[in-house]
Amino acid sequence: MQDMNILVFGKDGQVGRALQNLLISKSQTKFVGRSECDLSNREQIQSTLQQYQPQIIINASAFTAVDQAEKEPDLAHAINGIAPSIMAEYISKVQAGVFI
Repeated sequence: MQDMNILVFGKDGQVGRALQNLLISKSQTKFVGRSECDLSNREQIQSTLQQYQPQIIINASAFTAVDQAEKEPDLAHAINGIAPSIMAEYISKVQAGVFI
């Protein structure tokens, strides 16, 4: 099996850091965090996807602060709902794509 381009969102979180340790030897794996891609910004997500052109996307990011999410429901929805749908839409167009 040939190497596939893998893009991991959420590199700075607990799951993202664990994935970096696990996938460090995979040269085709790229990790992005909040400073590289604001998941509440559709254009930044799409730009990041176009830049890396992944065949596999792992979304290890989430808006997990429950109290804050109640105060900022639109932001929580953008990060936890809309961003994953943008990723899924992108990967559904890529042959052999996988969205996790």
